[in-house]
Amino acid sequence: MLGQNQIDGYEEGEEPLVFHHKNGEFRRYEDKKHSDLATGVTKVKPGLFKALVSTKGNRFMLLTLAIVAAFTLVYSLLVRTYDSTTVKGVSCSLSAFKYEDTVYASVKLTTPEKKREVIEGERNVTVTIIPITVDGAPLSKEEETVTFNNSETYVRRMFKDFDIAKVQAEISVPGEKTVSINTKVHSN
Repeated sequence: MLGQNQIDGYEEGEEPLVFHHKNGEFRRYEDKKHSDLATGVTKVKPGLFKALVSTKGNRFMLLTLAIVAAFTLVYSLLVRTYDSTTVKGVSCSLSAFKYEDTVYASVKLTTPEKKREVIEGERNVTVTIIPITVDGAPLSKEEETVTFNNSETYVRRMFKDFDIAKVQAEISVPGEKTVSINTKVHSN
């Protein structure tokens, strides 16, 4: 609150306090890194890698990212999926899903992607589909023999849902041993 003898917060006859400086002259006494930062002459570290390892936090994040990438690569190489295989020039893949009270299983027979495994001519392929319950007990076996002539062929079966957890398929081609593949039943 202003007193009776004050104008703008100063006593009458008293001069207000004023700061005078020449623009930029105070920079002469600053540290170089501060004056460079203030004047815009900052030095940018060149290169992506130098920026990634410039601070302790950045180095930690880069190391964490490298470990996760290495773990993912090793895991994908070591963990093999058992729902597909190749038998004597026939690539087989099994899929199964549950819809309402029915489990649908399908074995897809195709030519292999690798040219050296492709065999010309027709072959008889016997496919046996076995649903397996939650307890691990197999239910009925359904067998079908199809003629495979290097074109996409399907063997499909439907099963009433008796707590079926997975489906197993045994594929045999004359002159080769029987190969077994399995998959979990997926819910839609």
